[in-house]
Amino acid sequence: MPADAGATGTRPQDAERPLRVLLLVGDPRQSRVAHALLADCSVETVSTTALASEEMRERLASFDALLLDAESVPLHVRRGVVRNALSRVAEREPQLRPIVLAAQGDTETARAAADAGAWDVLAREDVPGELIRRLRAAARLRRLQGPPAPAQGAPQEPEAVAEGAPSIGSERRMSAWGRGVAATDVPMLITGERGTGKQLAALAIHERSPRAHGPFIPIDCAVIPRERIEVELFGRESPVVAGTTDARRGRFEAADGGTLYVAAIDELPLRLQAGLLHFLGHRVVERVGGHAPIRLDVRVIAATERDLRSAVERGEFLEDLGDRLAVFRVHLPPLRERGEDIAMLARWYLDRSARQEGRALEGFSEAAIAALRAARWPGNVRELIDRVHRAVVMAEGPRVTPADLGLAEPRAETGNGTLRGAQSRAESESVWSALRRTGWNLSEAARALGISRAELSDLMHRHRIPERASD
Repeated sequence: MPADAGATGTRPQDAERPLRVLLLVGDPRQSRVAHALLADCSVETVSTTALASEEMRERLASFDALLLDAESVPLHVRRGVVRNALSRVAEREPQLRPIVLAAQGDTETARAAADAGAWDVLAREDVPGELIRRLRAAARLRRLQGPPAPAQGAPQEPEAVAEGAPSIGSERRMSAWGRGVAATDVPMLITGERGTGKQLAALAIHERSPRAHGPFIPIDCAVIPRERIEVELFGRESPVVAGTTDARRGRFEAADGGTLYVAAIDELPLRLQAGLLHFLGHRVVERVGGHAPIRLDVRVIAATERDLRSAVERGEFLEDLGDRLAVFRVHLPPLRERGEDIAMLARWYLDRSARQEGRALEGFSEAAIAALRAARWPGNVRELIDRVHRAVVMAEGPRVTPADLGLAEPRAETGNGTLRGAQSRAESESVWSALRRTGWNLSEAARALGISRAELSDLMHRHRIPERASD
């Protein structure tokens, strides 16, 4: 584990101000976190109940780190309070890495905190040195994710949030997609599992298009409450006093001259799907509460993890919109199927993160590269980025080790060949067995395997398993 700022190369701009730490407590009188322990930090103490207020939810983005003193919460409600507090933080500000302070031996609270998304759980005996070290590490990881997005309902206008998309492997992939995709203005759809890099792909297309000078505006339909997503997309123009308006631009207007990236398009309510379809046909939007059409020059790139055809059959998605979006369709395979890319992507993210953190890292050890290639990557590219970020913060030596990545060091060989080969064979045998047991009913086989039907189709394609049983 790195030794504070000196070992991790704290950047000059970060040294100019103390860490802003939000200290959550159940009962301030019962909190045993002495502010003397956080003397070098700017600390604001807030009760766990106040976290539910809209004002506090809006302010979460302004903190570098969050510390929850679980011991200050009455024992009989402790686990529930910890879960609720961490869930609110994850929903509102997922880049904030919460640290929970629990009593030595309080395994139930520690388990509840970990299940609810705590980044770390420390025992009272770990204080003070380890607490400060972990708070600083959490803040560094937050900075690596870039500046937080404007709070929902805040007066700021939406802005482009990405800077410099990685071009690793992009030339080869752009050839596979068709080099004309970036040059056109037609809508497109990107599909793939969670974390496969759909937004990075959309950004890469934007940056290689004639719209590269314009904004790239993302919106995730899965995380914005349904009652607020219409205003987020189309803006609002509600009369307040005669002669004045409380106007707010939506993401469409913010993307004028550039690209609007709509993640989880399948989560968009049907009524708003119709509004999006209207824009694709007429290039105009109307703000909520307004009546004047606003003409815009925006390219729409949508993304989904689901099969839109099935959603259309269930009446959950407009067929016409699906057809318009699928004029150009790109499918991103999961990272586990892109073995040649894993080490290349990891090196790119390591170099980027090391520069941002001022770390003089030489690269990955051979064991770390082997561990990267052997991992199954259920979280795909997103998990890879998080693990590399973790390694940049935690690495003590000049080269990143499997332990820095939080990965086990793999054995090079097994009794029947390579470890990856054994994993592949076991995977293939499981799929064959499930298909035989269910009479080749793909839906039932997917349920038996505990995966989605789309994941089953991917596995069958990878292992060359036919979609129908042979006669």
